[in-house]
Parts: sequence; C-alpha cells; structure tokens
Amino acid sequence: MAAINYHKDIIDVIRDIVKDMTFPVAISLVTDNGDGTYTLAVDDTYHAQPGFKVTIDGVEYEIVSADDCELVLKGDELITAATFDLYPPFFFHGTPLETNSEIIKENNSFNKTPMIWLMENFTESFSENDPETNIERESELRIFFLTQADFAGWETKNFYDNAIKPMRKLFQNFKKTIEDGGKFEMEDFLYDLINYTKFGVYISGKGFEKSVFADNLSGCECAATWRKLKENECDGCN
Repeated sequence: MAAINYHKDIIDVIRDIVKDMTFPVAISLVTDNGDGTYTLAVDDTYHAQPGFKVTIDGVEYEIVSADDCELVLKGDELITAATFDLYPPFFFHGTPLETNSEIIKENNSFNKTPMIWLMENFTESFSENDPETNIERESELRIFFLTQADFAGWETKNFYDNAIKPMRKLFQNFKKTIEDGGKFEMEDFLYDLINYTKFGVYISGKGFEKSVFADNLSGCECAATWRKLKENECDGCN
C-alpha cells in the first residue's frame, strides 16, 4: 500500500513562514544627540514603531521615532554596534472570539504585538490529483497585521505613521518571505490590502462601533487566495 502524502495544515504553513521572518538592521552612522537619544542611519527600519524596544549588544533601547532609513533610540549607552535584529511578530490564529480570549490573558502588550493573525474560518480548494496543474491547493485567507495603537491620543496621521505604515511594511516582508520560500505560486498573485485605524467591526455608515479585540489595535488586512504548490514528500518523512 502506497504511503499517504498528508496535507500540511495551512495554519502550520503560515506559522512556519512567520518563524522564518528575520529583520536584520545594518547601522551606517550613529549620532549622539546629547540628551540620551541616538539617531541611527540604517538600511531598513522594517516595522519599527515608537514606544517599542530593541536590544543592541545586550543594552535595551526605546524607539523614539522611526523613518524609512532613520531610527531615533533612547538609552543609557552610546551605540557602537554595526547591526542588530528588530523584534519579530507574534502569530495567532482562530476566530475573533477565540483569539481575543487568548490574547487578553497576556497583560504586556509587547508580548503579543506586533501580531500576524490568521482569521478563521476559511475555505481551501484542493487539486493535488489533477496532473495538469502544479497547484496543491488554493486557500482563501484573511491575514491581519496588527500593532498597538493609542485610540484616545492619536489623530488619523498618528495611526498611519505609527501603526498602519509599519504594519504594511510587515506584510510586505511576510510576502517576500513567502516568495523566497518557493512553496507558493506568486507570479500572478493578487491581493486586497485594507487599512484599519481603530481595528474593529465595521457597521456600514457608522464607522468602527465595536472592537474585535479588547486590545487597542491598528494595522492592515491582506485578503487573498494563496496558491500552494505540490510537494513530492511530506515534511518529516525520510
């Protein structure tokens, strides 16, 4: 009897993609501003957001501001390192109710954001037995890229500068990781990208009246059909 090539759950596939994401930051210049802050010229700020922290050579610094190629950090020691790694995202999946019940247990927002959330339920169409295609399945997924937001203190510009733009960058790095992995058909990949200032449930004509999660979150959503390629061997088999 031939061995069955079991399908890998798409949730596990997405989780592995998130784990594979890296965010190395190369520093080309450090300017001591004389007030406990340092301006760094860098190659990429990725999803860096004011208020979050980074560790460089074992020293913790708080992000004061982030631009495309410049970071301002606050800390106790002059930065002499040439590189450091930006904090990675957390991965969650489930229905809104289930996910809210999970993340509400963590009081420290920095231990759950930024997050990549795969919303359930979703539909998958399989074609692994069709010899005319190299596509194993098509998964219709809604994936959210969310981070902390100050609902009371921010104006629209603050939501875009401090949350939506960093989360759109996080999505682009997520997409690039998938492209580099070679497990999905990405040549004709189409997607919808939706911004959320105050992430919630949209009531037509009335704006966001009820929050999906207890946390104040902002960011974007990618709604797309992901076309996973066929694999010759199941993961973990010899």
